[in-house]
Amino acid sequence: MSSTSSTSSSTLNLTGLVSNTDWQSLVSSINSAQKQAVEGPLNSELTNEQNILSAWQSFNTSLSTITNYISTNNLNSSTGYQSYNASLTCSDSSITPSNVLSASIGTGTIAAGTYAIKVANLATPEQIASDNFSSSSTALGYSGDMLINGKDISVASTDTLGSIAAKINDANAGVSANVLTVSGNQYRLVLQSTSTGTSSMALRDGDASDVLESLNLLNDSTPAFLNASGANALSDSFSSESTPVGISPLLSLTSPQSGSIQIEGSDSNWYSVSVNLKTDSLQTIANNITNAAIPGVTASVVPTTTNGTTTYQLQITNTAGSSPPSMKDSNSILDTLGLYGGTVKNVLQAGQNANLSVDGYNVTSASNTVTGVINGVTLNLTGTNPTTAINLNITADNSGLSSQVSTLVSDISTALAFINSQNTVNSSSASATANVLMGNGNLFTMKNTIVNTLLENIPGNSTYTTAGSIGIDFGNDGSVSLNSDTFDAALSANPTEVQNAIQTLSTDLYKSLNVYVDPTTGTVQSIENSVNSQITNINTQLTAADNNCAQEAQQLDDEYTNLQLLLEQSSQTQNFLTQMFDTMTGTTSSSSSASSL
Repeated sequence: MSSTSSTSSSTLNLTGLVSNTDWQSLVSSINSAQKQAVEGPLNSELTNEQNILSAWQSFNTSLSTITNYISTNNLNSSTGYQSYNASLTCSDSSITPSNVLSASIGTGTIAAGTYAIKVANLATPEQIASDNFSSSSTALGYSGDMLINGKDISVASTDTLGSIAAKINDANAGVSANVLTVSGNQYRLVLQSTSTGTSSMALRDGDASDVLESLNLLNDSTPAFLNASGANALSDSFSSESTPVGISPLLSLTSPQSGSIQIEGSDSNWYSVSVNLKTDSLQTIANNITNAAIPGVTASVVPTTTNGTTTYQLQITNTAGSSPPSMKDSNSILDTLGLYGGTVKNVLQAGQNANLSVDGYNVTSASNTVTGVINGVTLNLTGTNPTTAINLNITADNSGLSSQVSTLVSDISTALAFINSQNTVNSSSASATANVLMGNGNLFTMKNTIVNTLLENIPGNSTYTTAGSIGIDFGNDGSVSLNSDTFDAALSANPTEVQNAIQTLSTDLYKSLNVYVDPTTGTVQSIENSVNSQITNINTQLTAADNNCAQEAQQLDDEYTNLQLLLEQSSQTQNFLTQMFDTMTGTTSSSSSASSL
């Protein structure tokens, strides 16, 4: 007689010990049948809902492809049709236009036309030099602060010509520095602005040590107004009118100067004004000058806003004359502010602005890259043609529109093909099944939205009044395609109406389809959320069903285990009674052991 036993946790499972029956297999079979009866329909429903979700996600992708393409290419905006070409010609065959300038087309409002351009001179960087020094590696013994384009550079007495050049380069002040070997023992510090224009390099003393003069870069024997305009003496530009000038974030001087500046009044007398760059802002300095009541002199802070950024200058005005009032000081305060100071000693190349004319109007630019003269066009100057004009021809370019419309129509056709495929039956000789979205009302509404948009009349057009008139055709199978020949012919004949047609169709498609594909409020997203909720609910039911089946299986297992124990006890009792009977009668049982039940 065979018997098996197994142990799981604290429960002893006896299988067929007395009855010779595999109770565990029986329980497992009963449990499997119960699970199949309960969970089978739920799993089928789950698979169906997952297929529905996948179908909606695929369709959402198709619709989003349409709206994203429209948005990315600005087909629902007039800017999406502003494509232009630029070409250069010149009546003088000795002039190669591309050697003088090139033009690039940007965005915005661009006016097609022909523009006559003459370039008188290019913008150049400023280049200056010090006097000769006998060594590039010997400590110069100069110490103090100098300002280059507003960046403070501190010079130590141990610095050499070479180390000063390195400090200037490390400051990233818009100026490059190098040491030029003039001869075997003659060296010069050469500075060149990294940008072009007349105001590309500003050198200022940062304290009373006059390091720039010691380096023979500036000459303080011929001081001048550094930013004069008529009767106004102007300082350099600063980012704040209320922050002390000498500290961060403005000049960040090591030791901001303090002292008195002297200003001559219209009565020929000199007046002292106290200035402390560590504590005084531009507005404070202007107030101090005003409070000094200098005859014929006023002071104010002048703001200037360029491209949304406002800067401020201290302005000191001679109200009694046509030139700025005379001024001086002994601590280089006026120089630090950019009002009055030393002039460049050795100019190797003066920084200059580019000068050109466009259709006879003179234009000045600090850069050889000229913007804002012709709307949406950037001119890049590389040479000069001061006498004979180069003609810049800006013409509309519609060559890319056909390709864009072809892609858009293809995307629309893909979405319609999906809808059509969902409303067909998958048939075979054995069975026929419907697609998961067959007959779906939402899908039908979305198809009507697309079709009705393509069939609508185009407002504002008199010739090309429908999508079909520009080559967007429906096929017998419900697909949509672009007849390129018809489209190109319409575009050539009337580009304005064709562009209006595409923009109108794109605008209406984008608005209507975005109602469906909006990731937050869209109809498809709401449907997907509902399906996901149903999937979650089914999974919850499956988990509960699985737990119930497991509990029932455990109960059956426990009952069969108890039955086995009862059968075992019965067998033992029978054996005991038989042995007692044999003992009492002195006989031997014909069977040495009780038969098994």
